[in-house]
Amino acid sequence: MPKTKAPAAESFYHHLDRLPEKEGAFELLRTSFRAIASFYGFEKMSYSGLDDAKAYQAVAKAGLMGERQPIILKSGIGGDVMMRASSALSALRAYKTHKMNNFPQPVKVYSEQGVIFVSNREDQPIQRRDEACLVMVGEEGPIAEAQIVQVMWKSLIEMGVPAERLNLVVNAIGCSQCFGHFRTSLTSHLRNKIAGLCKNCKRSFKSSPTRILVCEEEKCSIATSHAPQVLDNLCEACKKHLRGFIEFLDEMAIPYHIDTRRFRTGFWADTILFEFVVAPRPHAAIPAEAPLDAIVPAEGIVAEVITASVEAPVIIEEVAVSTVPAPTTSKRGTVLAEGGRLRRAAELMGAKGLEAVAGTILLDTVEQMVFPPRTLEVKPDVYLAQLGEVARRRSLRVLEMLRVSGITVKESLGRDAIKSQLTLAQKVGAPIALILGQKEVIDHTIIVRETESSIQETVPQEKMIDFLKRRLGKS
Repeated sequence: MPKTKAPAAESFYHHLDRLPEKEGAFELLRTSFRAIASFYGFEKMSYSGLDDAKAYQAVAKAGLMGERQPIILKSGIGGDVMMRASSALSALRAYKTHKMNNFPQPVKVYSEQGVIFVSNREDQPIQRRDEACLVMVGEEGPIAEAQIVQVMWKSLIEMGVPAERLNLVVNAIGCSQCFGHFRTSLTSHLRNKIAGLCKNCKRSFKSSPTRILVCEEEKCSIATSHAPQVLDNLCEACKKHLRGFIEFLDEMAIPYHIDTRRFRTGFWADTILFEFVVAPRPHAAIPAEAPLDAIVPAEGIVAEVITASVEAPVIIEEVAVSTVPAPTTSKRGTVLAEGGRLRRAAELMGAKGLEAVAGTILLDTVEQMVFPPRTLEVKPDVYLAQLGEVARRRSLRVLEMLRVSGITVKESLGRDAIKSQLTLAQKVGAPIALILGQKEVIDHTIIVRETESSIQETVPQEKMIDFLKRRLGKS
């Protein structure tokens, strides 16, 4: 068997870089998010890239960081150091460390930072993800989830995600007691069906039985077709919380549906899990006030689900749920944002009784959707070409005049050949080239040249900005 050449060590890290074109796209996304988050009262906060690993030890041991295995570094200053792997968990740590319980409650913060963690990819074992994260701490009611969902919904649309393809998927996981009852019921139901499960589901049976609910294998779908539903196991407090959240969604007219098989093993959310999913193909948006039986086919097994309307109070009733096998994430669509309550995570981090909700927009995924490759080539208004040392020095003054006036410009002041500079002007797509030579410096003029037609005229430098604005149609 031929030997496989191991990838060079540097290839583990170079993919973490972001080139200027990509960074420009991310800045546009952050700007959209920042404006809406600030309007809704969230204040910007930044978290340390390195943290004490002990602060997250219990959370990691409980499996709440399974999707993003943290990178632990040995430190010469005492104790292991962990690289930031989750902005939501960093917010909990910061709340406790800085005694933010003394701040006016609830505390509402947002961040726009990257996280680094270990992945299961052999070629790229270290992964970087940039996320825009909202956290509200100190609010018990469903208004916390509702407000975070509102900001995420509006932000995604402002970022350029088509509203008609965006849908909110919700599942009530319940508190630790509710989920414990559901897990016991599910395990009991599947115990006699283990032999018929696929290899992966057999491995998951003891540690993560909920993974079996989303398996694509036909035999696993058959085994779970009459499985217990999580909504059947909710306590009164969790039912009330879910009702309240659904009522807020109805009021905000955000399209949603409840997926009772939506679980995330290794994710920090509890009580309620929500995900914004973009459909793989356009679909009609589901009115928020539509009952759930209008969202799922009326066939198959029976389960408790939530029905809501603006006119009537939310009630729990029995309706039919489809027996179609739970699809994978790719069939369901692409997750652009995710979130939920962090009750258990807070308790594990030493803040028992602390109520917190977080929502995270996955900027990397949004960027790939909104800005496909080579579609973010922002064309400058003008290209500044110069000839000679005197003109090169004067170019700095001209550049500042253009900047102050809001006219975008590209240049290559290190070049001498005017022909190569004019060729660059065409390549970057600038409709106008400004040419500055020694004669123009002495005369206080500048040549304005149309890059396509090569028609040009000489304009006094003091009138250059007004002339360009008329040509470019800028007010």
